[in-house]
Amino acid sequence: VLDGLVALAIRSMRETGGATPAQLRVATGLTRKYLIPFLEWMDEQGWSVRGGDVRKPGPRALKA
Repeated sequence: VLDGLVALAIRSMRETGGATPAQLRVATGLTRKYLIPFLEWMDEQGWSVRGGDVRKPGPRALKA
C-alpha cells in the first residue's frame, strides 16, 4: 500500500512539475490528517523535496 501511495504522489509531482498538498490529497485520496505526515515522511526518505508549499520529486525518486 505504501509503495502505491509513493508512486501516486511521485507521478502527480512529475505531471505537474511540483504539487501542493491539495493536489496530492486528490491524487492519493488521503485526508489532510494522514497526508501531511505521509508527505513529511516522503521528504525524510528522499522521495520528495519541499519548497514552500510545493513538493517536487526528490533524489530517491529521480533514481527510480
